[in-house]
Amino acid sequence: MRGDRTSHVPAVLASAVFLFGVPGTVVGLGPWWICRWRVQAPFPSLFFLRAVGAVLVIGPRCPTGSFGRFALEGLGTPAPVSPPRRFVASGPYRYVRNPMYVGVVSTNVGQALFFGSVQLLAYGPLVAVVVHMFVVA
Repeated sequence: MRGDRTSHVPAVLASAVFLFGVPGTVVGLGPWWICRWRVQAPFPSLFFLRAVGAVLVIGPRCPTGSFGRFALEGLGTPAPVSPPRRFVASGPYRYVRNPMYVGVVSTNVGQALFFGSVQLLAYGPLVAVVVHMFVVA
C-alpha cells in the first residue's frame, strides 16, 4: 500500500503546479487584469444576475476535482506533457469529455455576471474558443 501512495506524490505535485499555473491564471489573473475584481452595477440592473454569477463562480468544482482524479486515479496531470497513465472515466468524466474546461469557462462567465463587467463577459467566450482550439489541435 505504501508504494501506491508514494507513486501518487509526483502526480499530485505536478497537478498542483499546473492547477495554479494554467486555470489559476485564466480564472484569477486574467479577470483581475480586466476588471481589477471591482464590482460594478449589475447587468441591466438585474441583481439576480449577480447571484447567478456567484453560483457559477463558487458552484463548479470540476477543475479542482478533475485535477485530483487525474493525479490519484490516472497517476498523471492534465498537462499534455505529463498525461495520466490510466484512463479516467469517473466523476464528471462519465458525462463530459473536458469538465475542467467547462468549469473554467463557467467560472469566467460567473465572474462577468458577478462583477458586472462587459469586458469579462467577452473574455469567457474568448477563453472557450482558445481552449477548444487547443483541444482540437
